[in-house]
Amino acid sequence: SEQQLLIIRPETGEAASAIASGGLCAALHPDGRSVAVGGGNPAFHHHRVPTGERLPALAVESTGYRSMAFSADGRLLATTGYE
Repeated sequence: SEQQLLIIRPETGEAASAIASGGLCAALHPDGRSVAVGGGNPAFHHHRVPTGERLPALAVESTGYRSMAFSADGRLLATTGYE
């Protein structure tokens, strides 16, 4: 079965969005309109919230991702990964 990323509304505990991700980590963009998802491969995926539409992915020098976070202004995505 495929892994899902759930975006939860904290005030209600209800899922705002469920995205088929296959990822190990995720970071919600500060504007709340997209989420980056990374896993055990060099590409991370970028999805539109709440539709789950996959946006273009970027391949970077990594063999996988362990964690990621957007900067407060949303212009940078910091990641940690595997060597």
